[in-house]
Amino acid sequence: MKKIASVFSLSLLLAVSACSSLGTSDSSSSSSSEESSMRMDDSSSSESSAMSEDASSSEMTSEDFSGDDSIRVINMTVENWAFVPASVSVKKGERVVIRLTNTSGVHSFMSSDLGLNVAIQAGETKDIEIPTDETGTFSFRCGVPCGPGHMDMKGSIVVG
Repeated sequence: MKKIASVFSLSLLLAVSACSSLGTSDSSSSSSSEESSMRMDDSSSSESSAMSEDASSSEMTSEDFSGDDSIRVINMTVENWAFVPASVSVKKGERVVIRLTNTSGVHSFMSSDLGLNVAIQAGETKDIEIPTDETGTFSFRCGVPCGPGHMDMKGSIVVG
């Protein structure tokens, strides 16, 4: 457990450092520190670690589904400080991949509801397969404290 906490702390420190190198002000750094503390209080280190393991199995490469008409690809961008679009609707049982493109900053696509946590660097595009076996509204957000607008980085997936 101590090792997991150390890895989580190191990851958090790297995320805050990356955010600082993007030109955030001292006041946003203290805001990020407060948000980091809130994040640690909200979830345990083992849960974050488990979500990271789950996320790696949900990432796909375009070769996995190229030419496969049975998979719906939804293009989404993440930037400082928004997901666009912030809400998507899909059908229960539909095979869905969100093709996430990061235009700026260091972020992640995290959904505790769906067991996903996929980190993404500026300039990267990652494909994330979304589980659609249950109906409902599932929230997602950025899991990397990335600056003063971090708390606004959220959205939802409606499975109906």
